[in-house]
Amino acid sequence: MKIAIINISGSGISGGYKKYLFEMIPRLINHNGVEEILCIYPMAWSMASWFTNLKNVYFLAHDIHPILPLKRNSLKSAINNFKPDVIFVPTERYFRSGNIPVVNMVQNMEPFVDLQIDYILKTKVKLKIQNFFGKIAVRNSDGLIALSSFVRTVLSKEIGIKKTSLIYHGVNQPDSDGKKPINLPKNLNKDFIFTAGSILPARGLEDLILALRFLKLDNNNHKLVIAGHSIIKSNKYYKHLLKLINKYDLKNSIFWTGPINEDEMRWCFQNSKIFVMTSRVESFGLIAVEAMANGCVCISTDSQCLPEIFDSAAFFYKSGNYKNLASLIRANIKLDSSKVTAIAKKAVKRSLDFSWDICANKTISFLHRVASK
Repeated sequence: MKIAIINISGSGISGGYKKYLFEMIPRLINHNGVEEILCIYPMAWSMASWFTNLKNVYFLAHDIHPILPLKRNSLKSAINNFKPDVIFVPTERYFRSGNIPVVNMVQNMEPFVDLQIDYILKTKVKLKIQNFFGKIAVRNSDGLIALSSFVRTVLSKEIGIKKTSLIYHGVNQPDSDGKKPINLPKNLNKDFIFTAGSILPARGLEDLILALRFLKLDNNNHKLVIAGHSIIKSNKYYKHLLKLINKYDLKNSIFWTGPINEDEMRWCFQNSKIFVMTSRVESFGLIAVEAMANGCVCISTDSQCLPEIFDSAAFFYKSGNYKNLASLIRANIKLDSSKVTAIAKKAVKRSLDFSWDICANKTISFLHRVASK
């Protein structure tokens, strides 16, 4: 089977999506059911440099708009010359090239659910556009990959899509100690609260900041480390968080790492006392699985699809209920070493249910099924 992977996106790429491609493409091409892969990507990515010694994988940088169908004729020409059996679009973007079957994958659920967030006008318009074109993409695909049962339910019930296959992402089990991020203070080496992800409204980081304020009233001065992308001065949500931090005099309790690499993430997981997931919605939650693989004591919102991913390996609170979150933090900070060890073992055991090899094998089987129709 010959697969054309079309990465229709803007100039940026999330850490989770990059990891997905980095883990999946070598596994796909090394599968005996795959002959060749054509991987098309935005020019800003430099994607070919991510991989070495991959035979029969051809990389093509292209100026392709994430939504508008302009400048796609040359792209379709390259695809037709490659003659793939199936086209795989790992983002919820519309693409067709002749009669070649197309499989789409929905990664971003934020445009498809009402999160009751007071977005700025620019973000509201962006989400409306993503919702409109995302529905066009999934309705016109020949097959869909859902990253969780939650995604599959939304696609089938609310959008009317039934041709889906549930395929979880995977995780790599840590095999070494991490490296401390350079932006953290020298005396901050363990027992902090940790959270990670892009600094966006759907992250719900207010919960953690307000929980720390609530704990501070009890004379508990816990430290919080926040790792994430998009920490820029023009980020209105980031400014909102800074105002909360200043309002409640938490500046000396909260530390921002900025974007960090895998070694630095691993150090944060391994040295934190508690990992907290405050997201309002996730399609899968790769960071959640990584936290479990590193044996973290995990606290999470009950937002979809996090209870599905964590299962019984996390303590849950209702989104926005910072007092409940504070209570869970207070209780878990006090756990003795034997209880922490038991929770860590449970978390690691749960993480073993997620495998990149299984993800790749199921993806190939589904692509082959769609291509054979």
